[in-house]
Amino acid sequence: MAELLVPVRTTLVRSDETHIVGADKEPPTNHGKEIHSVEHVLEILRLQPQQETLLHVLKWMHPSNKSRSGFDIYSQSSQASQVIHALVNNVLPHHWSSICGSSIENDLRTRDLVTQVLRNVGGISAIATRLKALLNCRDDSEDRRQVRTLPQTGPLDDALSLLESVLESDGSILHIWEGLSASLSNTTRRWLVWKELVALLGDGRVLSIASEADDVVAKATQAIRVRSWLSDGSKYSAWIGRNLAYVLEYPTSSQSNESNGWRPWVQMLERALTLGHVGEM
Repeated sequence: MAELLVPVRTTLVRSDETHIVGADKEPPTNHGKEIHSVEHVLEILRLQPQQETLLHVLKWMHPSNKSRSGFDIYSQSSQASQVIHALVNNVLPHHWSSICGSSIENDLRTRDLVTQVLRNVGGISAIATRLKALLNCRDDSEDRRQVRTLPQTGPLDDALSLLESVLESDGSILHIWEGLSASLSNTTRRWLVWKELVALLGDGRVLSIASEADDVVAKATQAIRVRSWLSDGSKYSAWIGRNLAYVLEYPTSSQSNESNGWRPWVQMLERALTLGHVGEM
């Protein structure tokens, strides 16, 4: 596993948040196999674990694991937020670029678990926030004319790639809603969290941030590259349309049995129509 600790780049998020691959102590290799609480998970994540340990942590956090000691990644609790923040900002910047395009079985398993664990409102919000922070960092550096100290575009590209992988499925939005419904029994709380997702996806916040990030990467690399579908209004709107069509094709029991079962999808559609790409839906 030593090769996973070889420094690749320094990721600068803000002047007081510089992370260097391998800069922190690695926990024992078997640390992740004996997870017994979310506090233990946070301890491991703060130590920037190797991939084998990360894989065990992701398996423990996965909703299918029934021995999670009451922890729920969909709950929007303070602990869930801390775990997601540690994953997105402290751990994945040092792993994602090496696993996102790999065909190695262990990398594929890690990538799948990462996207499943982050496919929720907290995960999407955290990645979007990281993208915005990286963009603001570049803007601050340019304002001070510190051209030589501008952050590399690698972290931006990686965060954008991570967000693409989390959202790419045509059933992503339904998956998020089902997770919310199973985790948040309080109807008011569930609708508040859903409104946050509608603001992220339907109101175009993700589209706007992705477009800005894609522009920065394209300008900095000055190379021919395929733009992210998240930054293309037409492709993004078509993705929302496919997700809404998926709900119609595979309705859940809540849509069939509840009087307001279609309410979340009507809300998402109404907001998405304001993006200006009606024909793509």
